[in-house]
Amino acid sequence: ALAYSRKATAAVLAHANPGDQGARQTRDGDGLIEQRSGFFVNHVASLAAGTRAGVELAPALAREAFEIAQWANQSAAAAAVQQLTPRFASGNDALAALVRQDQDLSAYRRDRAKALVETLARPAGQSSPAQIDQIRRQIDDTERKLAETKARLEKGFPDYAALSNPRPLKVEDVQQLLAAYEALILLRSGGRQTLCFSLD
Repeated sequence: ALAYSRKATAAVLAHANPGDQGARQTRDGDGLIEQRSGFFVNHVASLAAGTRAGVELAPALAREAFEIAQWANQSAAAAAVQQLTPRFASGNDALAALVRQDQDLSAYRRDRAKALVETLARPAGQSSPAQIDQIRRQIDDTERKLAETKARLEKGFPDYAALSNPRPLKVEDVQQLLAAYEALILLRSGGRQTLCFSLD
């Protein structure tokens, strides 16, 4: 179960980050991580079961579970940040233009992806290979432009880019941010269990 959970979440993250395994390309693949949040919940549950069964070293499984739980919780945080987008962009024409371009490109990519699925689903003879290739080229071109827009946001507005595209923190990174008298509690509810992570 753990092996399959790892494959499933890796596939979701890879699809949400076309061409870039190190950082998300286009704001969570237009909600793919949120749509597949159950995969991350199952992954955390499999890690908890694996810890109890002793299939791997418990500290390593706990660190993995902490990062995966952050992916599972990320959809709510991303939705909240999206509500703040107009406020971030107000008063800054350059940022507003980039944010708008990113939103327009994301919408167009969703439209082209839907068109590709519909075209491929037509009975034989009702769609041509040239038409399919054209839509695929449009998707590829849009993803390239999205990547360029993301790079410009990260370079020109790093604070906004970091907030709008958060990445899970490792245990060690969190511990470095905590003072001697502080602790961090992360709760993840799913299915019939609630998992609690405590770092100090």
